[in-house]
Amino acid sequence: MTAVVIAITPTYDLAPYPVAASRWLHEHGYLGRGHERDARVLSLDYFGNYLEWRDGDEASAWLDDRVEVHDPDDIVDHVLLISDKGSRVALLGRHPHDLIMWDVHSGLARWLETSPRYRVLYRDDVAIIACRVASSACPVP
Repeated sequence: MTAVVIAITPTYDLAPYPVAASRWLHEHGYLGRGHERDARVLSLDYFGNYLEWRDGDEASAWLDDRVEVHDPDDIVDHVLLISDKGSRVALLGRHPHDLIMWDVHSGLARWLETSPRYRVLYRDDVAIIACRVASSACPVP
Protein backbone atom coordinates (compact mmCIF):
# COMPACT_ATOMS: atom_id res chain seq x y z
CA MET A 1 0.00 0.00 0.00
CA THR A 2 1.28 3.47 -0.93
CA ALA A 3 0.24 6.70 0.73
CA VAL A 4 0.66 10.10 -0.84
CA VAL A 5 0.63 13.26 1.21
CA ILE A 6 0.41 16.61 -0.50
CA ALA A 7 1.03 19.73 1.50
CA ILE A 8 -0.53 22.84 0.06
CA THR A 9 1.27 26.02 0.94
CA PRO A 10 1.36 29.43 -0.69
CA THR A 11 3.83 29.54 -3.55
CA TYR A 12 5.07 33.04 -2.74
CA ASP A 13 5.24 35.17 0.36
CA LEU A 14 3.87 38.46 -0.95
CA ALA A 15 3.84 40.21 2.44
CA PRO A 16 6.67 42.67 1.61
CA TYR A 17 5.17 43.58 -1.76
CA PRO A 18 2.57 46.27 -2.56
CA VAL A 19 -0.25 43.84 -3.34
CA ALA A 20 -3.11 45.98 -2.03
CA ALA A 21 -1.54 49.23 -3.28
CA SER A 22 -1.13 47.78 -6.77
CA ARG A 23 -4.73 46.60 -6.75
CA TRP A 24 -5.77 50.13 -5.70
CA LEU A 25 -3.81 51.63 -8.63
CA HIS A 26 -5.62 49.31 -11.03
CA GLU A 27 -9.06 49.85 -9.49
CA HIS A 28 -8.64 53.64 -9.72
CA GLY A 29 -7.48 53.56 -13.34
CA TYR A 30 -3.84 54.54 -12.85
CA LEU A 31 -2.52 51.19 -14.14
CA GLY A 32 -3.84 48.48 -16.41
CA ARG A 33 -4.78 50.65 -19.40
CA GLY A 34 -1.59 50.06 -21.41
CA HIS A 35 1.82 51.72 -21.41
CA GLU A 36 0.80 54.88 -23.24
CA ARG A 37 -2.21 55.52 -21.01
CA ASP A 38 -0.93 54.32 -17.63
CA ALA A 39 0.26 56.78 -15.02
CA ARG A 40 4.02 56.98 -14.61
CA VAL A 41 4.78 55.40 -11.23
CA LEU A 42 8.11 55.80 -9.48
CA SER A 43 8.68 52.91 -7.10
CA LEU A 44 11.26 50.86 -5.28
CA ASP A 45 13.04 48.21 -7.31
CA TYR A 46 11.30 45.30 -5.59
CA PHE A 47 7.94 47.06 -5.98
CA GLY A 48 8.80 47.22 -9.68
CA ASN A 49 9.53 43.49 -9.58
CA TYR A 50 6.07 42.89 -8.14
CA LEU A 51 4.39 45.05 -10.79
CA GLU A 52 6.21 43.09 -13.51
CA TRP A 53 5.27 39.77 -11.91
CA ARG A 54 1.65 40.88 -11.60
CA ASP A 55 1.19 42.64 -14.94
CA GLY A 56 3.83 41.05 -17.17
CA ASP A 57 4.68 43.04 -20.29
CA GLU A 58 2.05 45.64 -19.41
CA ALA A 59 3.82 46.65 -16.19
CA SER A 60 4.83 50.27 -15.89
CA ALA A 61 7.75 49.86 -13.50
CA TRP A 62 10.40 52.56 -13.14
CA LEU A 63 13.05 50.08 -11.93
CA ASP A 64 13.41 46.46 -11.01
CA ASP A 65 16.35 44.52 -9.59
CA ARG A 66 18.02 43.90 -12.97
CA VAL A 67 20.74 46.51 -12.50
CA GLU A 68 22.38 45.62 -15.79
CA VAL A 69 19.42 46.84 -17.89
CA HIS A 70 18.94 50.24 -16.26
CA ASP A 71 20.70 53.54 -16.72
CA PRO A 72 23.43 53.85 -14.05
CA ASP A 73 22.16 57.34 -13.15
CA ASP A 74 18.72 55.87 -12.38
CA ILE A 75 20.34 53.28 -10.11
CA VAL A 76 22.31 55.96 -8.27
CA ASP A 77 19.17 58.09 -7.80
CA HIS A 78 17.26 55.04 -6.53
CA VAL A 79 20.00 54.33 -3.97
CA LEU A 80 20.02 57.97 -2.88
CA LEU A 81 16.24 57.95 -2.43
CA ILE A 82 16.23 54.76 -0.36
CA SER A 83 19.21 56.04 1.66
CA ASP A 84 17.59 59.43 2.35
CA LYS A 85 20.60 61.18 0.82
CA GLY A 86 20.54 64.23 -1.43
CA SER A 87 17.78 66.61 -2.39
CA ARG A 88 14.52 64.72 -2.85
CA VAL A 89 13.17 67.53 -5.02
CA ALA A 90 16.19 67.34 -7.36
CA LEU A 91 16.25 63.52 -7.41
CA LEU A 92 12.54 63.17 -8.15
CA GLY A 93 12.69 66.01 -10.66
CA ARG A 94 15.07 64.00 -12.85
CA HIS A 95 12.49 61.24 -13.33
CA PRO A 96 9.16 62.10 -14.99
CA HIS A 97 6.36 60.64 -12.88
CA ASP A 98 2.75 61.09 -11.89
CA LEU A 99 2.76 58.94 -8.76
CA ILE A 100 5.22 57.57 -6.25
CA MET A 101 4.59 54.17 -4.66
CA TRP A 102 7.13 53.66 -1.89
CA ASP A 103 7.78 51.83 1.37
CA VAL A 104 5.46 53.38 3.93
CA HIS A 105 8.14 53.18 6.65
CA SER A 106 10.77 55.15 4.72
CA GLY A 107 12.06 58.68 5.04
CA LEU A 108 10.71 59.43 1.58
CA ALA A 109 7.20 58.37 2.70
CA ARG A 110 7.37 60.71 5.68
CA TRP A 111 8.53 63.51 3.38
CA LEU A 112 5.70 62.83 0.89
CA GLU A 113 3.14 63.15 3.68
CA THR A 114 4.21 66.73 4.39
CA SER A 115 5.40 67.97 1.00
CA PRO A 116 3.18 70.54 -0.73
CA ARG A 117 4.36 69.02 -4.05
CA TYR A 118 2.56 65.73 -3.36
CA ARG A 119 -0.82 64.55 -2.13
CA VAL A 120 -1.10 61.14 -0.47
CA LEU A 121 -3.84 59.11 -2.12
CA TYR A 122 -3.33 55.73 -0.48
CA ARG A 123 -1.55 54.24 2.52
CA ASP A 124 -1.43 50.79 4.07
CA ASP A 125 1.06 48.79 6.18
CA VAL A 126 3.38 48.24 3.18
CA ALA A 127 3.11 51.13 0.74
CA ILE A 128 2.22 54.75 0.33
CA ILE A 129 1.01 56.21 -2.96
CA ALA A 130 1.42 59.93 -3.47
CA CYS A 131 0.41 61.93 -6.50
CA ARG A 132 2.60 64.74 -7.84
CA VAL A 133 0.33 67.77 -7.58
CA ALA A 134 1.68 69.25 -10.85
CA SER A 135 0.71 66.08 -12.75
CA SER A 136 -2.45 66.00 -14.85
CA ALA A 137 -3.04 62.52 -13.38
CA CYS A 138 -3.40 63.96 -9.88
CA PRO A 139 -7.08 64.32 -8.94
CA VAL A 140 -8.32 67.65 -7.69
CA PRO A 141 -9.21 67.37 -3.98
